[in-house]
Parts: sequence; C-alpha cells; structure tokens
Amino acid sequence: MGGKRQAIEAKTGDVWNKIVDPKPGLADIIKMIQKVQKMKYITVNVNNHYEGSAPLTIERIMKDI
Repeated sequence: MGGKRQAIEAKTGDVWNKIVDPKPGLADIIKMIQKVQKMKYITVNVNNHYEGSAPLTIERIMKDI
C-alpha cells in the first residue's frame, strides 16, 4: 500500500496528478500479477498514497502486463 500517509501527502501537497515516489518494487508486483492472472481473475487495488497518483501507477502496471 505504501509508506506513511503523512510523508506522501507532504510530497504531493494533496495534489495527486504525478508520481512523486516511484517504487522500484513495482516490477516485482507486476511479475506477481502476470503469474496469478494466468490462473484466475484478480483485482488489484492502488491508492494515491503508494506513489503519488493511483491512475499513473495503474498506467505503469498496465504498460507491463
């Protein structure tokens, strides 16, 4: 889900339209999604507090799966 909520809110200034804290571990999450999606339907929840913009994080994930 991400780090401390207050830390990411300080970085974004409560404006959630850009990635302010890119996570290098996102590649591992994408690999897990790719593996699991072959077996069954899955739901992935992403919130703004992970990298700073949920829609942009979702775009990063979708680009690679």
